[in-house]
Amino acid sequence: MNNIQMRLLQQHFFAQLHRLGRIKHWQTYAMEGGGETEVRIIDGFKVEITKTHEETRFLIKSGRIHCIRMSIYKEDTIASFLTAMYDAGCSIDGNMVRGEKGTRKMIQIGLDLLKEHGASQVVMTDTSNIPREGKNISLGAMYFLKYGMTWYEKYFGFKPAERHREDYETAKIMRKKILDTKTLKDMPCSHFTDKFVSDMFKQIGFTNFYIIEWVKPLV
Repeated sequence: MNNIQMRLLQQHFFAQLHRLGRIKHWQTYAMEGGGETEVRIIDGFKVEITKTHEETRFLIKSGRIHCIRMSIYKEDTIASFLTAMYDAGCSIDGNMVRGEKGTRKMIQIGLDLLKEHGASQVVMTDTSNIPREGKNISLGAMYFLKYGMTWYEKYFGFKPAERHREDYETAKIMRKKILDTKTLKDMPCSHFTDKFVSDMFKQIGFTNFYIIEWVKPLV
């Protein structure tokens, strides 16, 4: 993700927080911390659950890296999925693998905890990336171009929020009509640089991927 895309994402993120009435709560989260913290060991992961007067936060860490960061604002039941990052140290044994038995398992633990604590749905923007040959590759964009859906859509059932759905469905159609999907599917991850992804999105008239709000029901 380049600097322009990051700025657009930040603008969208704070607009989303403003729409949900959470600007003050996010500033408190980022700057002050606090609250009472419970530590739970769940299936090989150490989860910190912090309750404040405004929210409940869920955190899995590896040193200074936030592997999972989610929260539920107490005035509603919509949870925020803020961060998911891979590091081998995210699991207690320090050997977390990628895929179903590692990263996906860790994310599912977070989603299960949100549901357990009363969340009816969870929202996120897809900023996921993976390192390949010295580059950070956008996992969501790459997955969409290769397979016609994002990684979170495939494995966790996230869908675009209603206001983004028509554009996203149109992009899926245009992807099939215009792009060489077979070639894209066979391309290595390292090929999906910011420039390449941007060029592909321009060809199908889809320039707002990084500001889509993704929603998953938890009922």
